[in-house]
Amino acid sequence: MLKNDIKFLGTSGSKKEGHGSSCVQVTDTIVIDAGNLIHGLKDEAKHIEHIFLTHSHLDHISDIAFLIDTYLVERVTPLKIYGLKETLEALSENIFNWNIWPDFKEISLIKSGHKSIEFIEVELGNEYQFEEVSLKPIAMNHTVPTCGYVVKKEDICILYATDTYICNTIWDEANTNLDIESIVIDVSFPSDMEELAEQSRHLTPRLLKQELEKLNRDDVSIFVTHIKPYYQQNVERELEILEVLKNEGRVIKDGEYLKNSTFSRSDTTRAAEISTALSKEKDLNKILGLILVETMQLSNAEGGTIYLIEDDALTFKAVKNEKLNIFEVNPAFPQISLFPNGLQNSENVSAVSALTKKIINIPDIYLYHMSGFNFEGAKKFDKANGYRTSSMLVVPMLNQDEEVVGVMQLINKKSLDSSVEFTQSNIDMATTYANLSASAITKNRLIEDMEKLVHSFLESISYALNVKSPYGYAHISRVKELMGNVALEVHKDKSTYKDINYSKEQFQELELAAWIHDIGKIATPDYILDKSTRLETLNDRIDTIKMRFNYVKYFLKFEGLEDKIEELNDDFEFIKHANKASTIMSAHDISRIKEIAKKSFLIEEEKINLLTTEEEKNLSIEQGTLSKEERKKVNEHAQITYDMLKMITFPKKYSKVTQIASGHHEKINGKGYPIGLKGKEISFETRMLAIVDILEALTASDRPYKRAKTKEETFKILEDMVEKNELDAGLVGFIKKAGIFDKYIQKKEIEEVI
Repeated sequence: MLKNDIKFLGTSGSKKEGHGSSCVQVTDTIVIDAGNLIHGLKDEAKHIEHIFLTHSHLDHISDIAFLIDTYLVERVTPLKIYGLKETLEALSENIFNWNIWPDFKEISLIKSGHKSIEFIEVELGNEYQFEEVSLKPIAMNHTVPTCGYVVKKEDICILYATDTYICNTIWDEANTNLDIESIVIDVSFPSDMEELAEQSRHLTPRLLKQELEKLNRDDVSIFVTHIKPYYQQNVERELEILEVLKNEGRVIKDGEYLKNSTFSRSDTTRAAEISTALSKEKDLNKILGLILVETMQLSNAEGGTIYLIEDDALTFKAVKNEKLNIFEVNPAFPQISLFPNGLQNSENVSAVSALTKKIINIPDIYLYHMSGFNFEGAKKFDKANGYRTSSMLVVPMLNQDEEVVGVMQLINKKSLDSSVEFTQSNIDMATTYANLSASAITKNRLIEDMEKLVHSFLESISYALNVKSPYGYAHISRVKELMGNVALEVHKDKSTYKDINYSKEQFQELELAAWIHDIGKIATPDYILDKSTRLETLNDRIDTIKMRFNYVKYFLKFEGLEDKIEELNDDFEFIKHANKASTIMSAHDISRIKEIAKKSFLIEEEKINLLTTEEEKNLSIEQGTLSKEERKKVNEHAQITYDMLKMITFPKKYSKVTQIASGHHEKINGKGYPIGLKGKEISFETRMLAIVDILEALTASDRPYKRAKTKEETFKILEDMVEKNELDAGLVGFIKKAGIFDKYIQKKEIEEVI
């Protein structure tokens, strides 16, 4: 967790059960102050190499003496202690003086002969640079010479200001150094103890609020530390009332990280809290990377790998090696087969662990001899990278059903400059985290499977439209593509729609809504969906009428009524013309259809009408091929879409699918359907789908009952609809200006040629 964060090992202004005094871990080897090193880091404290002191008070220096005493035998390099001149002099005179404690400045390390500790004087304003962090001391106002530190680490920069009183240098630094994003500052006493606060040079909540008026920025987070344990509740209550913890700031507690307070303050609850954090993460790669880093840090491993079982093989999912500076998720490494040549893999350690569900702990792979294990893979890696793999811990990842879903492998537990065997506590911890991984993987896969089920189910229903109407299915596919194109342009726009941004999940939601927007047409009769002529039902009834006309003409010919035959020929040609989808029927045309329908002939004592009532009604449709009843039937698909989708429990991230999909025929003026929504009642995304749906329908070239409209014709129709207040004017203009139509048409034309 320390890679891009800092950890507060102790945050209290005194000692009390459950409260450690001031100590901040900046990296694995660097801390600020040493009030709670031993308890805060336990055995990992032996890796500390640099201690930056703020001042000489006991609650900030107490563990230095115990740290060097406890690990004197194991250390190889001196413990470097940084501080102001007065701070280092106080340590020499009052601690390391042979009276209070041995003078370790004069005692040599057993392993190397170097002196045990080394004092390094810091100068205010100078920057002390290390590989991954820099620290700059800043003057504080306290009872003894004191400095805070500006800590820069990767993409975080904080000003750590404890202990201090009213102090302009804090705010001068924060106002001029714009990299500073957080201030961690001392508040020791409640505000009714300001006299004591002044005497001891500490802040109260009220004084901090006054001091914050000197801060000329509103983008800095304010965190509080160093509260005296006895006054903890009073101070926290005051801070909340005075609203000084700005920008998601908080009172820092022992064991917390600055950026991520979710992680444990107690080793016993750490795994549970990490599990909570992981439950909020959706990206499996991030989950596995996070668990690998955490497990390596807690076990002090130099390297590690997480494999998942996929298709009877171990697939690399996360690989990290501190020494070789490697950290990859989903690396393109060859899989490890669990059953090469159909037999169980008994030579690869990770494969054996996966197959047997056993933990394997090896002190040194080059000295370990056991039938079947040759470690050739690790040895080849070592040779290629100039590395030396020694200790290895391999743990199977078991889910709640005791199924192995993967393997976690840890390499080279470090102790000073050596690799040692992993301990039982390491095994217990790694097992816990391996099982956490397995649970996260199982949950992730379950969610993926459920989402795939929803998608595939809805797509299968949409595909059923292909059986009813290939044009309908093609329309859906193109609307989905076009909807994605428009949404992407809106997302990228920095002017008109600069405030509209879509996440990955929201893009998926829009795509899904487009994919199923016509799902209700599954209940629409087939002949209506693709009705290409006015007379079409199961077939085009023009042929029935032709047979009827020919029958009448046959008898007229016997009677020598050639003029009547010619008249019938003219009538039939007119009916053929009226039957076409492209024909717009004028009032005169409809009147002629009615006249033809009135004509009847008596043949062999049977009255023959040239047109039935139903045929007359269909041929009298002014525009298009659908009658009012058929149009109503088609329009019902929007309501059916709504009714069908309401029966489906969508994941929360797809909560708008039903509203967007079923509302694509709503109009701004309230004259749409199925509900008749008006104005702002229609969401932006629903308006978008409405335009996309019409645009695709107008430009489709695969409909037998109409020709594809040109760009000019299409936008003329869309703009006419805008004039009638049916479509969103801004969106229509945006789509036209952004050239989305041109790109879509060009792609479609290329696909049609191919």
